[in-house]
Amino acid sequence: MTREFEDKFKLTAEEDDMIRRMTPLEQEKYKARRHEEIQAEIDAERIKKANEENKSVFSSKPSEEIAVIKDDMNPIQQEFVLGRDTLIKGVFRSNFNLIKGLFVRVRINNTYRAGKILGVEEIPSYKLPKKKNQKDVYCNIGLTIDAGKRVINQWPIVNVSNSSLRQEEFETFVEEYSVTRELFAGILRKTKKAKEELTRNLTDLEITDYLNRKARANPRKESTTLLKMRLIKRRDNAIQRKNKKEAEEAQRELEEIEDQEYLERFKNIHDKEVLDQWMEKRREASVTSVKKLGEKEVEK
Repeated sequence: MTREFEDKFKLTAEEDDMIRRMTPLEQEKYKARRHEEIQAEIDAERIKKANEENKSVFSSKPSEEIAVIKDDMNPIQQEFVLGRDTLIKGVFRSNFNLIKGLFVRVRINNTYRAGKILGVEEIPSYKLPKKKNQKDVYCNIGLTIDAGKRVINQWPIVNVSNSSLRQEEFETFVEEYSVTRELFAGILRKTKKAKEELTRNLTDLEITDYLNRKARANPRKESTTLLKMRLIKRRDNAIQRKNKKEAEEAQRELEEIEDQEYLERFKNIHDKEVLDQWMEKRREASVTSVKKLGEKEVEK
């Protein structure tokens, strides 16, 4: 967590008192919502600052300077487009909006070109590329892209190229957007900063937000949620009837589902060693004793 974020996240005495009266689930939801609001505020400030450095890619510049850039700038050596892999890695992060104003390589009418990202929007879920033996991962984010003579909406990130611009594509980009050395340097700085943000390690608070966003993109998530709700109801009813065996069975099934969800969500964030450590801590902290639940029910 950055110092900037820590300063903004500090709670007042009233907020501390309010949180202490919440249930653990309510506390997690409150902190996740507060984290998202603060991250959006920080991202807006960063975008504003970056835009001030690089005001517009449509500014009018001398044609002589543009010609020089086309001749001596190699787009492969000075990479400035965001690739598909980078977008996939960062798509569920709360600061994904940092990509606005940057460029991607897309194929329009059988021709590859540089397209400027104008916006990010929610679209119907679609599958992301997956590794062997990996379960399906869904995404519900699309891009609004300026493709020169027209604007394209709801462009899935899987349709973004993972390759650099070719020399002729780069020359077209320089000419269409009147790119000067100063302007190109600004684009490079913004692209580098966005890549660093989208690929850095997540903080604990960011992980919670990341997993929530990823879960919302899965069209089958709702059925799992309903199953968990039925198991919780079954467990609680068994506790009231003092049927310990049935309560333990329902609790065990519930924890198996939750553990599998954590494994699926975290394996794209952490390596196996970190994931194993996380799962061990989760098991230690998990409230698995139906006896304790029964005791609480008796106390009521």
